[in-house]
Amino acid sequence: MKALLNKIFIFSLCVTIFCACEEEDMEKTKLVMVDESIEVTASSSNVVLTPNTANNEAITITWTEPDLGFDAAPRYLLKFGKKGQNFSKNLTTVVSSTNQVAYKGADLSWAALELGLQKGVPGELEVKVEGGVSSLVDSVKSNTITISVTPYINAPVLEPSTLGPLVLSA
Repeated sequence: MKALLNKIFIFSLCVTIFCACEEEDMEKTKLVMVDESIEVTASSSNVVLTPNTANNEAITITWTEPDLGFDAAPRYLLKFGKKGQNFSKNLTTVVSSTNQVAYKGADLSWAALELGLQKGVPGELEVKVEGGVSSLVDSVKSNTITISVTPYINAPVLEPSTLGPLVLSA
């Protein structure tokens, strides 16, 4: 009889534990940031790129860090897109340890051409930053800034052959 009462007690305890909480009672805890703003700025609003400036720092993008209300290591997505396309096609740099990124002339020119700007012609790129720490915290989006970029294509240099004249035959 004592064994039967123990089994009934254990069964009742298990039923109570598993039925005590319903899924609808459980709610995902959402963290809220204290200051949900990121302000992005660029070192220049007009960048003219040439092969001579390929290895020079062309632009530095800097942004403010949002106040999360606790110590954290946020991850930022720095996005470039052609103006007017709402970042439908964009190039993204993932940044985790700083709040600024510097681009060399060759890299910025490549990015501008990749996004559809024409070589030797000024075009406008939009830049924004998105930041967050996890899926429990909504990402924060910065303001969008516009920069004018004139990209270039580094044409190959053709040198005469040391083997003699080039002859084409059919």
